[in-house]
Amino acid sequence: MLDQHQMTNEQGRKLDEYVTIIGPSMHEVMRQFHDQGLDAKGFAITGRIDRHRFEMADADGVHHLFGGEPMLAATFMRRVAA
Repeated sequence: MLDQHQMTNEQGRKLDEYVTIIGPSMHEVMRQFHDQGLDAKGFAITGRIDRHRFEMADADGVHHLFGGEPMLAATFMRRVAA
């Protein structure tokens, strides 16, 4: 689900928005892109859809997400007027 919180930099200017969708297949990633209406909201893909292994780093170390299984990820971006 798209977080509607607008990110800003230290000067309070709105930043371009990025959404990364992770899924087991390209079909699922693109289905979510369309189901969330990201195309109508002005989002476009920033690069290749590719397999990634995801790890979460915190004070306790690194934790493998999704059981360590590689997942497809696609990042989408929309420009925000300054």
